[in-house]
Amino acid sequence: MRQSRFADPSRFVPAIILLLSLIAIGVLTLIPGSREMEGPGWACLFCSTFGIADALLNVFLFMPLGFSLRLLKTTTMRAIAVGFICSAFVEAAQFVVVPGRDASIGDLITNTLGSGLGYSLAASETYWFRATRMAARTLSLFYAIGIAVAVVLCGYLLRPSFTESDYFGQWTPDLGHLERYDGQVLDARIGSQFLPPERLDETGRFRDAWASGTPIRIRALAGSPPPGLAPLFSIYDGEQREILIVGVDGHDLVFRHRTKAIAIKLRQPLVRLRSTMDEGDTGDTLRLSVEVSGAGHCVTLNGNRFCNRGFSIGEGWKLLLGGDYVAPTAEGYVGLVLLFVVFLPLGFWTGRSPAAAVFAAASISILIIMPRHVGLASTSLLESFACGIGLAAGLIGGRMYGRRLGIEESPES
Repeated sequence: MRQSRFADPSRFVPAIILLLSLIAIGVLTLIPGSREMEGPGWACLFCSTFGIADALLNVFLFMPLGFSLRLLKTTTMRAIAVGFICSAFVEAAQFVVVPGRDASIGDLITNTLGSGLGYSLAASETYWFRATRMAARTLSLFYAIGIAVAVVLCGYLLRPSFTESDYFGQWTPDLGHLERYDGQVLDARIGSQFLPPERLDETGRFRDAWASGTPIRIRALAGSPPPGLAPLFSIYDGEQREILIVGVDGHDLVFRHRTKAIAIKLRQPLVRLRSTMDEGDTGDTLRLSVEVSGAGHCVTLNGNRFCNRGFSIGEGWKLLLGGDYVAPTAEGYVGLVLLFVVFLPLGFWTGRSPAAAVFAAASISILIIMPRHVGLASTSLLESFACGIGLAAGLIGGRMYGRRLGIEESPES
């Protein structure tokens, strides 16, 4: 009896990946952007404020497209051409009709590069997907080293960074690329130093006080909830570089300060206190303080203190995405999903080679022990659980795949 052409559902997987990748590209590139996302123009090649973050996002976004084209047996040149054409369409749409987005040559290059890398990844699947036991052990070892490097790098990039220029205080400023808060600052100080809405008399004194954990204290009148991030108090330097912002986003109190990440054109993540502005009304007095505390920050609002507000390794994605692409209500889930995905390959290779379990266990230990030693917040129980579930799912998949192919090889294979 002739087999139905629909008998093997896996034959549709490449087409499904292609469709999902095109949908993701459309959604993430053709929706209007915020004023903070706008760049310097079409001729820019990684020269925007977040140029490297945007370039990496472009590469990651177009990789599934190239991956699916390889699975569909497309030739290398055709796959690159498809990536280029899709990217050209996106950039043209952003240039002509999509507000808040800036098309650029850099985007065109990195989008096409992402498609090519995805194609190459699919082409090399014999090594990483059909890995022998020896290859699985080797891959797991280097993967564990990569996780350790990522933890150390995130800890370093999220450390405070100061510029040497003069600093200027700003009270409810209109910065153009952010919303305007209609509240009113009455007083701002760090320790005994007054922080006026003008040039600070002693910039070095401010830097030393902030680095030592001295709180910034702000007294202000509350305004109405803004539709996006609106600074209540900020400090910029003489070259118009953001040093610190304390602001309001809807009903959330938000805070961020300059970190080392900005030096390599990554994004500045926000510390967000959900719904903390709900209790007061417009015109009520706000007494607010913010300070560095260990691996995080402490924020006090009208006597309510919130501490340990730092960044865990599960929030490392904010160095690339910031708050531009992810709704505040979804931020808590993004890190969990990414940690699950990161540990899938480790579990898969463990299913192919039991010896790889040593490196999988080492990776879990790295995420539990190392963060506090590099300036990150401790990995939460939920984050550890997401890693474990990803490991287990990959393990089951690896063993099922090995049995399906009849791969029960000797350790030397």
